[in-house]
Amino acid sequence: MKWYLSLAKCKWAMARMFVPLAMLCIANTAKAQSQALDLSVAVVTPTTLVKRADLDFGLIVPGANGGRVTMNVNGSRTANGTIILVGTDFHVARFAGQGSINQRVQIRLPNNINLTGPGPAMLLNNFRFGPDPELPLTFNQAGNGRNVRITGAAGIFGFVVGADLQVGANQPTGVYTGTFDVTINYQ
Repeated sequence: MKWYLSLAKCKWAMARMFVPLAMLCIANTAKAQSQALDLSVAVVTPTTLVKRADLDFGLIVPGANGGRVTMNVNGSRTANGTIILVGTDFHVARFAGQGSINQRVQIRLPNNINLTGPGPAMLLNNFRFGPDPELPLTFNQAGNGRNVRITGAAGIFGFVVGADLQVGANQPTGVYTGTFDVTINYQ
């Protein structure tokens, strides 16, 4: 007995096997996608201070005369002089602490610091603070002073910090960084 397999039958048999295999491959490529996300939590304990976010002035274009960029405690950003503000990726610094309810706290901020980078240093001054809108009302400020009274139920309080950035004329392009200290005196 001889076995003859015609080319047409072979092609048909291969096609019958290939189509389900191809469908299986296509079905496997249509799986759900996933994306990793960052997660953070601020844990505060009695008489501590935790930084929740850095002060970030975002992107700016200095211009021929330079000027000042102001980061307001309400989270808005303004500029004067020939500075152009670009984008929406900027924010105030955020802090959280814990004392006890009705405890007085003094918040001390620096007078000024310098940001260094590829060009001349830029002065950061006129530091100011205000309540953090991301937290419920957690303190009462005594006038324009640095003294506050904690009113949060668990003694937890939060505040934001803004400042003014003095930008030079034709400030060279690059990233400028610096650090500043925030001191809390629990009274």
